Amino acid sequence: MKTAHMGISSVNATLLLFLASFLAGAGWIFSIHALEGLPPLLFIGSRFFLAGVAVAATTGHLRSLIDRRFFFQILPGALFFALSMICWTQGLAQTTSPGVSAFISSTSNLMVPFLGVMLFGWAFYRSTAIAIALAAIGLACLFLGPGARVEMAHLYFTVAALLLAFGLALVKNRLNSLNAMQTTSGFLFFAGIIILSAAFPVEGLPDQMPGLETWGWFTASLVLCTYVRFILQFAGQQRVSLAKAGLIMSLEPVWVLGLSILVFDERPGLAQAAGCALVMTAILYENRQDRRRSAIGVTG
Repeated sequence: MKTAHMGISSVNATLLLFLASFLAGAGWIFSIHALEGLPPLLFIGSRFFLAGVAVAATTGHLRSLIDRRFFFQILPGALFFALSMICWTQGLAQTTSPGVSAFISSTSNLMVPFLGVMLFGWAFYRSTAIAIALAAIGLACLFLGPGARVEMAHLYFTVAALLLAFGLALVKNRLNSLNAMQTTSGFLFFAGIIILSAAFPVEGLPDQMPGLETWGWFTASLVLCTYVRFILQFAGQQRVSLAKAGLIMSLEPVWVLGLSILVFDERPGLAQAAGCALVMTAILYENRQDRRRSAIGVTG
């Protein structure tokens, strides 16, 4: 799989990235169904642990998972990632509006440069401040309008986004020299171990064996929305710019909202729809500005 990108045109790479973003969005729907029959921590811990092993094995990075130096390099980020996913699964098990919740979660990437300024002294650009302000207004709109209300699930997703942003900032600051798939497999594998170490004492094993339907949703989440998603994303990223790849992958909450309307008959109000649009605008704007900065060699 290390040569998976060979022979892929930029058009096909773009299609792979669109499919990867769709699978990331579909993962929300599959996970909601899987959580009906599996304890949250056991579900997400097993999913990440197994996916981490599979990604490492098929991309040539299996040896990294037993490398002590790599372990200590990636552990801080993996710990924040694990805590983020614990909050995410708790929110997912309670949410009545997965489409809106996905936009809350999507703000994690906007928080990364802000945390980088505070923690590591990164450069902070006016465009980033504008994007964060737009996203904040959009988030406020999500809780306005008829029928809109603040749920405990929203708090979980907000905390999850913040924790994930911490993890991403740590990785960006420390692991610039590592291969993307090596980092991804390590993130998934070690986060899975951390979550499972909490799952067994907190949740124990299920009282009864989950049914075939639950195992089907779990398998779809593991294979399609974690393993295949990251392989497609990795292959696509080899033939397009990182800015374009980030732009396409930022469509995840749009897919979630669309699927939630189809599957759960979710109907966001006008204010909530405006909030989703503002959050999406903020993400697209920051991706565009990041692409411009990259083109002139500015980093931060």
